Amino acid sequence: MNDRWYESRWFQAFDEYTQRIILQYVQVSTVGIYRQWVMDEKKMPLEELIQLSSKLINQGIKNLR
Repeated sequence: MNDRWYESRWFQAFDEYTQRIILQYVQVSTVGIYRQWVMDEKKMPLEELIQLSSKLINQGIKNLR
């Protein structure tokens, strides 16, 4: 995953410390979302989970309205 991020021009515009924080946010967020889905006994369809988590990570919670 990190290799793809480092290839991105958008990502390269940030200094290395900001890059690490961005990667940490994405990694922790995705693992947390997956854990919650499993703890909820996978009641949401996987495709819906993928769409929701992608929207949250890419756009933030304010864009869920």
